[in-house]
Amino acid sequence: MSVPDPVPAFTPPVPVPVRSLALLCDLARLACCWHCFAGPQQPCNCVGGVHLSRFARAARCGLIRGPEIALVLALAGDVFTSGTVIGGDDPQVVPYVSGPSGPPGDQQVCAHREEAAR
Repeated sequence: MSVPDPVPAFTPPVPVPVRSLALLCDLARLACCWHCFAGPQQPCNCVGGVHLSRFARAARCGLIRGPEIALVLALAGDVFTSGTVIGGDDPQVVPYVSGPSGPPGDQQVCAHREEAAR
């Protein structure tokens, strides 16, 4: 009686290509934003980008995959909040505009493609 070849215990994962930031922003806009309460297909009330909380919601809904949310978090930088704006065209810091006003230093930070290149 012959013994069958052993099946490897670990199969390396197939690399999944990461989609462009513009496409990820479009996918995130399919989910509701829990920061500014924008509905699906409505823009966030920021400088043209998407709030980080909306990316998180899109990831929970299965619209954005793990490596892609890692890219978004890398764009957010070392310090971020649910109101951090990803993909905006205006590099200025925008004041917090949703909900009750926070402490004086509470501001949104815009993350851009140029920051990812650094």
